[in-house]
Amino acid sequence: NPLFTELGDKLRAKAFALEREGSLLAPKTLWVGTRAEDIPEAILAGDVIVKANHGSGWNFVIRGGEYERDALIRQTRKWMGRVYGRRRAQWGYYGIAPKLLVEELLVQGGPPQSGPPLGGSPLGGQPLVSDYKVYAGGGEVAFVFVRQRSADGTILEAVLDEEGRAY
Repeated sequence: NPLFTELGDKLRAKAFALEREGSLLAPKTLWVGTRAEDIPEAILAGDVIVKANHGSGWNFVIRGGEYERDALIRQTRKWMGRVYGRRRAQWGYYGIAPKLLVEELLVQGGPPQSGPPLGGSPLGGQPLVSDYKVYAGGGEVAFVFVRQRSADGTILEAVLDEEGRAY
């Protein structure tokens, strides 16, 4: 199913979801390209996250513009040179054209606000502690996976139905 590749691509999946439900809370995409060297410094001056669209867990968080540019370039070159999913035969990733993207970093304290490049709450807010993944098929929600991180690093995970009840 070609949708596996479309929805495995972070950029295309976001566009797909927003086309269908424009009221979704989604971080703004501030830049897209193929080389970290081309990301304008001004975009990296706030709370942002650099990601690769063609993999999972490939994230480089920048808080308050504080980061090491050489480390960012080294890390993103590794991502861009890899095809994600080969080890686990996750073939949906194979056809994704590799790109880098910079998004505003969503932080605790509310939805993103307009304006460059900070989204969410004022500088100093903590990154979101809850991640949600909605699994659907045939136009219906099958289940929701939730992962929450506490301040001490403890991770709690749950699988919920579409009404938010634990399985």
